[in-house]
Amino acid sequence: MLFRKALSGVLIASALGSSSAATLDPNDKAALGAAAHQATANLVGLYNAEEKAGLTAEGSFDQSKFSWFASGIVWGQVLSNSLVFGDKSQDATASKAIGVATFGIGDLLGGPMRSFSEKYRGKWNDDLGWWAFAMMTAVDAYGKDAQIAGGAKFLDAATLTFNQMHEQYDMTCGGGIYWSRNREAEKDADYKSTISNTQFVQLGARLAVATGNQTFLDLASQTYNWLKTSGLVTADWKVVDGVHTTTCGVVNPRAWGYNAGVMLGAAAYMYKATQQQSYLDDAKNILNVAVASFTQNNVVYEPGCPYGQCGRETPMGKPQLIKGMAQLYTVSNDPAVKAQIQTVIDTTLASAVKNCDADWWCSSEWTGTMAPTKEAYDQAGTAELLVAAAMVHGATPPAGTTAGGLGSAAPTSSGPAGSSGSSGSTAASPKVNSASASNAGILGTFIGALMGGLVGW
Repeated sequence: MLFRKALSGVLIASALGSSSAATLDPNDKAALGAAAHQATANLVGLYNAEEKAGLTAEGSFDQSKFSWFASGIVWGQVLSNSLVFGDKSQDATASKAIGVATFGIGDLLGGPMRSFSEKYRGKWNDDLGWWAFAMMTAVDAYGKDAQIAGGAKFLDAATLTFNQMHEQYDMTCGGGIYWSRNREAEKDADYKSTISNTQFVQLGARLAVATGNQTFLDLASQTYNWLKTSGLVTADWKVVDGVHTTTCGVVNPRAWGYNAGVMLGAAAYMYKATQQQSYLDDAKNILNVAVASFTQNNVVYEPGCPYGQCGRETPMGKPQLIKGMAQLYTVSNDPAVKAQIQTVIDTTLASAVKNCDADWWCSSEWTGTMAPTKEAYDQAGTAELLVAAAMVHGATPPAGTTAGGLGSAAPTSSGPAGSSGSSGSTAASPKVNSASASNAGILGTFIGALMGGLVGW
């Protein structure tokens, strides 16, 4: 792999041909912080408008247009602004949304409505994993005792999610976690997806770093090793999609950028938890293949899904590869790896900003030209990309954005608003607070609304 020199002092300008186009020098920490702030504020503003209109449910943007799992990714990105460069201005909204998503009791499956959530609301293991990442970002930013709006601790909710995901681990095909939580599902009930397992590894490593609990690390290590021995991480370091337990050893060879990205993040956190160089060595190999497979002139793209042709969730994939690269950048001890990552992030940002306006409304297209919109899928990816750039270059929060916080208001719930899609235990038992009267009301309202008229995910 030939390394191109990382961009230095380059002024990134929009090619939309308008004086209202966005411009950005990624080495200007104040400008980068301002851009990341505004792009995120725009995204959260869309959620706030939908909440006001009664279109949000389960902590998610309007699910007729934006999937529940994707909202978990967004709230993780929002909290990353706080963690990476101190912009806390949107954290209270993220905390409130996570409070709603966890029904005020710190449980994404809703406690007594767990079976209903699994079978009828289509909450698969990877869906839970994205939300758990957001919880851990709050822990990293605010500490182990940080509370979700409504009372439960982020750490307890993330631990519970880890336990729930591990319940889906068995030794069929030598190990691994299932994609669906419903073994009676008509489709893919027997599928062990790479994404569910890479998420589990990363979540376990992050919990181990936060708590020092070896059990998290042991289970994460077990699953990490299985990903390699099962062939889901191939001998030539491709990260492929998954395996059906009816055909163990015959993996689904389809490769997606987000699988490689979450695996990079998993290896980075495993290194952080263990200081074992082998994880960084693996990550370097995976990175080289990912750059070769998922970049075009060092701009990240999804070759199988140009212009969203694989469905509405397509724009959420590329940012996960960028995020994984940035996570690896923060722990890598290899200057060549860091230079390679910076080149990809800076070049991708230069291309993506061409499709943003001066108010930091953007589009999901990074390789071609597409006018910015005011839609969540178009905004989310570039907001994530800007945070990744801040992880590489550093950023300064705008004035007045550092005094916010997670808030303390009890979450509220609105009824279901449409459809969405899917994208064992530890020694540390979750200590989730029992539901208060208001939290019980959330469950009652939600169950009643769903029983009155089911909507599919």
